[in-house]
Formats: sequence, C-alpha cells, structure tokens
Amino acid sequence: MRIAVFARTRSHARPWPARLLLPMLAWLLIPAWALARPALGPAVLSTLLWGLKDGKYSIVSNLQPRTLDAAPYVLTASATEGDAQVTIQEGHFGDLKQSWLIQDTGKGSYTITSVANGRHIYVANGNGNQVKFSPKGEAPSEYSEWTLAGPDTRYAIRPVHDNGQNLNVFGNNGNYASGNPVGTWGWGDGQPNETWHFDAPY
Repeated sequence: MRIAVFARTRSHARPWPARLLLPMLAWLLIPAWALARPALGPAVLSTLLWGLKDGKYSIVSNLQPRTLDAAPYVLTASATEGDAQVTIQEGHFGDLKQSWLIQDTGKGSYTITSVANGRHIYVANGNGNQVKFSPKGEAPSEYSEWTLAGPDTRYAIRPVHDNGQNLNVFGNNGNYASGNPVGTWGWGDGQPNETWHFDAPY
C-alpha cells in the first residue's frame, strides 16, 4: 500500500507591512466617506488627501443648517461697513461675499481675503472681539494671519497673535441664524460654532 505524504511547505511570500497597508486603506476609505456626506464637496476631499492649497474657498461652519434641505451656514462678508463686517449666512451660489482667497504666508499661517472686496480679515486682542476687514492695500500682519488646527473637516481657525482664540459664530444662548456676527472666543472643546471646513466657493 502506498502512503501519500503531504509535506507542509513554508511560503516565501512576505506579509505586507502595516506602513504600506494603512495609506492604501486611507485612499480607499476616505474618498467614500467624504463623498457620502452631502455637506462635503470635492474641495473638502482635496484637503483630506493633499492638505489646504492656496485658492478660493467657501469657509463653511459646522453648525447644523436651519432645516434638512437648507444650505449650510457660510462665512460671509457684509455688504456694509457696520459693526458686523463678517457674519454667517446660508450659502448662495455665485455670491462673491461668500468666496475667500486663502493664501499660505510661508510661516505656517494663512491670510483670508474676501474675493468681494479684496481685503483680508483681522481681529483685535481679547475674547469676544468681532472680525473686521483691514484697510484695502494694507500688508498682512500677525493680526490678519491665521493658523489651522485639527482634522480637515473640523478646523479651528486661530489668529497668530493670540492662539488661545478661535474663529467663532456668536449666538445668544446657543441661538444661531443667518446674520449672526463672527468673532473670536476661547476654545470650547470643538463645538460646531467654532469649527469649520473649506469647500468650493458658492
């Protein structure tokens, strides 16, 4: 009687190292996750994969929209020179007041300039100051330069001169609506009124 002998052979294939597998999984999973979220558009996907590049963006608040079918709240340049020069409004397609030019200063910070009026935003020292526009043609300073911190869809936007402050939608007792002014406030652990994401301009 012949007895068959099966010898176990050792595979010479090397397992894929985790340092290669993780980036591959990120490329597969992040686009599907981002595109499945209706509030996030192609520009958000771009920042997820490659980081924020110089260009024109809408700066979108992470506050819940007014209704399920309403546009998200977007950082908006006021049409007047009143106290509230920068507010949130529901996004409107083609509104240049909701389009912002983001430019890297080369110092780890960015300037944020209104496409509508060509002026960059700045804020004074201290808690509760509203964001204002610099005089047209004025060179950027530490008061008009901003850093970005956090994951790409929940940025904290902070003035260089006071990193403890954050771009914040003001609201009485948590009431947020179109027209609410935007200023800076101390960090509140990532609340929706103090975190933002960048998307293609409306």
